[in-house]
Amino acid sequence: LMRESRKKVRELNVTPQVASEYIIRKFEALGDSVSNMKLQKILYYVQGIGFGKYNVKVLNKPMIAWKLGPVI
Repeated sequence: LMRESRKKVRELNVTPQVASEYIIRKFEALGDSVSNMKLQKILYYVQGIGFGKYNVKVLNKPMIAWKLGPVI
């Protein structure tokens, strides 16, 4: 019964480089900058919200847990 109710996770297969460039350009358009650590955390949220809310794997690389937060 549990298997039937699960939806298959879709994959967008976006590279971290493409996603990072998009985020950086958005910040620049708003007149703001983004640090490396902030970018890593935003990518983590992108992947998490993709999974949790939309059942979609956005990034094609796994996240790694480091002492100061997730990295890709």
